[in-house]
Amino acid sequence: MSDVLAERLSGIQLALFELIWPTFDWIEAIYVGAEPGLCVAHVQVNRPPSQAEEDDCKRLLGEIFDAALEGTSMRLKVV
Repeated sequence: MSDVLAERLSGIQLALFELIWPTFDWIEAIYVGAEPGLCVAHVQVNRPPSQAEEDDCKRLLGEIFDAALEGTSMRLKVV
């Protein structure tokens, strides 16, 4: 895991728990890790989301990670 991500992980976890978890009941788990230049969010689901649900989730994840990774060259990848 990158140093930047490690430093900011507690804030990211709080945002995921407070915003993502209650909003999208089809999410079973979210795992966050890092690859060179990337912050990777693996989203495990308990049912396939609709396209609108998936788009909304990716948008909100993007907003959370944009704020968390501000000032870095890292970008988000959702899988």
